[in-house]
Amino acid sequence: MHKKKLFLFFALVLLAGIIFYAFAINKFRDNCAFSLNTELNIPANKNDQPSVSYNKISLISGKKYLLEAEYSWQGNPAQHEQFYFDLYIPGKWDKSKYNFIPPDSKCKEGNHSFSKSFLLTAPETSMFFRVVNTSNGNVKIKNLKIIVLSELNNQIMLINNFLSYKNLSIFIIIIYFLYIIFYKKIHFLFNLFFILGLNSLFLTLLNINFLLQILILILFLIFSWIGLILLGNMRKKIPDTIMLLCISVIIGMMVFTIFNFVFLHFNNSIASRIFNFIFFFTIVLSAVLFKNKMFSKINISISKPNILLILFVSFILSATTNYGFLNKQNSHKLKTHFNLTQINELDWGWNADKLYHINKSVISLNKTGFPEKELSHRGIQILLISISRLIIPFNTDAIIITTTQIYKIICFILYFVLLYSFAFIGKYFFSLSKNYVSLIIISIPFFNAINYPLFTVTHSAYLGSFSAGASMFHNATQFFSITIGITGIILIIFAHKKMKRAFIYGCFIIACSFFFKPSFYALVVPVIFIFYTLSKNIKLPDKLFGFSLLLITPLFWNIYPKYFSIKTLKTPVEISPFELLFNYASQRFPSEIYNNKFIFASMILILSFAIFIPILINFIITKSKSWNSLISLNKIKNIFNFYFTEIFFATIFISGTLIKLLLIENNSRRLHGNFEWFGSIGYILFIPVMIKLISKIKIVPILIFTFVILFLHLWGGALHLYLFTFKEAL
Repeated sequence: MHKKKLFLFFALVLLAGIIFYAFAINKFRDNCAFSLNTELNIPANKNDQPSVSYNKISLISGKKYLLEAEYSWQGNPAQHEQFYFDLYIPGKWDKSKYNFIPPDSKCKEGNHSFSKSFLLTAPETSMFFRVVNTSNGNVKIKNLKIIVLSELNNQIMLINNFLSYKNLSIFIIIIYFLYIIFYKKIHFLFNLFFILGLNSLFLTLLNINFLLQILILILFLIFSWIGLILLGNMRKKIPDTIMLLCISVIIGMMVFTIFNFVFLHFNNSIASRIFNFIFFFTIVLSAVLFKNKMFSKINISISKPNILLILFVSFILSATTNYGFLNKQNSHKLKTHFNLTQINELDWGWNADKLYHINKSVISLNKTGFPEKELSHRGIQILLISISRLIIPFNTDAIIITTTQIYKIICFILYFVLLYSFAFIGKYFFSLSKNYVSLIIISIPFFNAINYPLFTVTHSAYLGSFSAGASMFHNATQFFSITIGITGIILIIFAHKKMKRAFIYGCFIIACSFFFKPSFYALVVPVIFIFYTLSKNIKLPDKLFGFSLLLITPLFWNIYPKYFSIKTLKTPVEISPFELLFNYASQRFPSEIYNNKFIFASMILILSFAIFIPILINFIITKSKSWNSLISLNKIKNIFNFYFTEIFFATIFISGTLIKLLLIENNSRRLHGNFEWFGSIGYILFIPVMIKLISKIKIVPILIFTFVILFLHLWGGALHLYLFTFKEAL
């Protein structure tokens, strides 16, 4: 049986390789609408006139076509748009959207191939086709075709476009899953190193130096050591070693960021490096001296399959949401190596927010240092610039490339911290089984509102509804603040359970999250004040210390700009229920729904919170006999103490939902959606409680209905990730 499985595995690998190869070279062809019969020589031309022109090519509007060209280049390379293929109508179109411009790497000495697919939506079906060369190079076109793409070929082209620059990684993933299916007794460490190696390979293919990856890993190990030192004896009380390391990494990262925030006020390269290296040398020395005192024993509460799932989901999320950002700056060598065409640009994903937070503001802060002209949350910029300055000189031109690469390396680590933290909450605080912990891991990034229509693939339900993790895909500050904040939440829950001093550390981390994005802090802190004022499990001095740490943030936010006389951004708030939701959701609902405000609002709420319908039905059926007992005040106190964690998360969830539903900025940023972050944070924090409620359903029909609804929610998130990554859409 063992040999048969192994043989079947290799047979399927071979079959997958053949299919993969067929897709990659795209051997499938359809009818040819136009072809070149003989070779064409197109000499250098400096007069900006068409070098070659063909009259009245007949194409069909609404059809999808593929332009293919093979040519050789001699002489000087072309500048951008000096060589292109063009469909046009004289007097109507000149430089239209049907310009097909080869990348610069295909406009220089050598043999090249170029292809571009396009959907024809022309008002006329007879048009002119030309090849334009205004460069100093001589071009010899050996083959030129315009092919009609069938629907099957169109899908194959989409696969081909996707595979062309990630083919090696995709093929390895195929082999990996086939191996797991047919040869299940695979060692945990093999899986571990495979996923880590796959992530490193992907980063290397994106021109991120392997040595830089190692340096960042070492830096984060130092961060974890800083955290372990600061946690003191409390580190022995945290029952999960990996969770301890996650918390320690975040504490160390916050200390490093605060430390360098001070030095960015001087913006002196020599002083900054000297003090940073003294700082790190002290930490490394302490690591050598006290290495035997950090861990009493290693305990891991999350199962090995779920750890591998966390690693794999972290890789998928990093690759789709972050690795596609700003690859074109230094990618000519990579483009040539992978024979990329214009339809396969190396940047992918919707990256407008990242362009500000990890590009524009990084360049500005690196150049001027602190204080800036206007007060803003700059935690992520301080972190990236400070790490970059340990590696490269203080150079404005070079730093944006390095900070972008560092950001991508860090993202995989932080996604792991985020997902492991939520898995730990489900396992340790809610005692969920392995399968339900897996559901938490999947739901954190993929839980979204249900699409309307259900299985549409043209748009997602992210905008104009309530979603969870999807808000982290495009907004780096949201991603960082939630990842940082959730470790603080875990510590303050520990404080209520048994570790009293953990409250101080948790408050410190949550206070720091403000400087990455204020939304998490603003939503969670009022709830912390209410719940932990009522809690009797924490000593008064610890409460006062923790509350003081939380209050330092707003005090700093008011005193700092006054001291340095810098501008602050005002956020006038207006109560306007559903306005922002209606504005975005109207794009995906028919007029008969969005013209009726009551039906429109009901549809948004039902599709956003459908998962709670079966949960509520189950609660009513199973708890109907217990309603009278809830009237007792003593019973309510017992419920509050026993379900403290669940009620804490539920209060945050309800608060975030109401803020998103009711509030809007009363200024020029009215439709920017800055209160939407609160709704997403509340939802994502409530997911472990939601999965716990699902785990309590024992009535089979209700449980089946619940999983159908959950699948639709997860499908909405998966579709959003697809559209975000490959269609660059929100």
